[in-house]
Amino acid sequence: MRDDPRRRVAHLLRRAGFGGTPAEIDDYTQLGFEGALDKLLTPAPVDAGVADALKGMLDDPDVKLPALQSTWVGQMVTAPSPLQEKMTLFLHGLLTSGAPKVREHGMLWRQNELFRQYAFGNYRDLLKAVGRDPAMLVWLDGANSHKAHPNENYARELMELFSLGIGNYTEQDVQEAARAFTGWTIDRLTGEAVFNRRQFDPGPKTIFGQTGTFDDHDVVDLITKQDAAPGFLAGKLLRFFVTDTPDQSLVDRFAGVIRRNDFELKPILRELFLADEFSADGAYRAKIKSPTEFAAGLLKHLGVARPGDGLSGLMHRMGQDLFAPPNVAGWPGGKSWISTSTLFARFNAARAVIARANLQPLAGGSAAEAADRLLYHFLDGDGTARLRAAVTDWLTAKGTGPAGLKGAVHLVVGSPTYQLN
Repeated sequence: MRDDPRRRVAHLLRRAGFGGTPAEIDDYTQLGFEGALDKLLTPAPVDAGVADALKGMLDDPDVKLPALQSTWVGQMVTAPSPLQEKMTLFLHGLLTSGAPKVREHGMLWRQNELFRQYAFGNYRDLLKAVGRDPAMLVWLDGANSHKAHPNENYARELMELFSLGIGNYTEQDVQEAARAFTGWTIDRLTGEAVFNRRQFDPGPKTIFGQTGTFDDHDVVDLITKQDAAPGFLAGKLLRFFVTDTPDQSLVDRFAGVIRRNDFELKPILRELFLADEFSADGAYRAKIKSPTEFAAGLLKHLGVARPGDGLSGLMHRMGQDLFAPPNVAGWPGGKSWISTSTLFARFNAARAVIARANLQPLAGGSAAEAADRLLYHFLDGDGTARLRAAVTDWLTAKGTGPAGLKGAVHLVVGSPTYQLN
């Protein structure tokens, strides 16, 4: 892959974003791989019109979940900083909160904005911020954790699922940390997190062998000083961006990168994408796309910027409801994304999106020429000879106009190759 700059950049755009059109891949390739990566690592301001529309939506107390889901996928498709959106998706699946337990859906979007804010920031600081996030306070019962009755849910999941992993803390650590998280609740009028000092336990606590009058931020500092913390985050990042089965040596290496960069995500991500393992031939199209990656990439390739609320039902059948993870551990990912039912759901979702798309720019020419054009547009030319023959035969029978292209595009995006990042 390293010998083909365009192929390597196309791989980068799929893993660090949601894929690219041929024109986008060409533009990024002209920057060189490191230049393309630096551009991806540079956040861009949200368009003022988009910001106003989001504010209006969030000011509606009755905003529905499908509106949030389609809005976010639309943002993935059009975002000037695709890696920022991809990191937001990563954090959304790691630091989970969701409906129906969080009934005020505006809280979920504000948490989403928090993830976007910290996408290239410091993971330690994000852990501190998310502990006081209203959606998280509802999701893991922190809003009802008081000095007299500390709730252990958040402290436990913070250690088990967000930062350390099982076996790297004790029950006493959880119980004592729960005391440090008391006092935070939600203002019923504003929906904002507020601190009630009378409900906070100010007494001494012993966590990871350290004793002090710790508060919630102190607990996060103690957690990220544990030997297991960098390796935990390294494993999560590697499995999301590089391989479903990272070698322990690779995890250990990136644990060192994380510790050296003091949990600052931007330099960690830069080193990850520059690693030989990321650009190895074995990593190319070796990860199954999540339903979100599949949907956002397809919309981008088809030039459909507004997915509409109907996307919610399509993604539900594909196996991923954004803002409503199956449990606090999020989605397992990997091979779990594909089953007989979810694969058919992908085919049906693709058919629904293709029906709305303007295919005229891809029309015309002979059947062989149109087939090559489709494989280049959707697969960067990676389609198999068998797929090319099937697409050519279809176009020979149906024509290369927009009507004939619908079925041909469906063949391409339903292929095994298109399901892979």
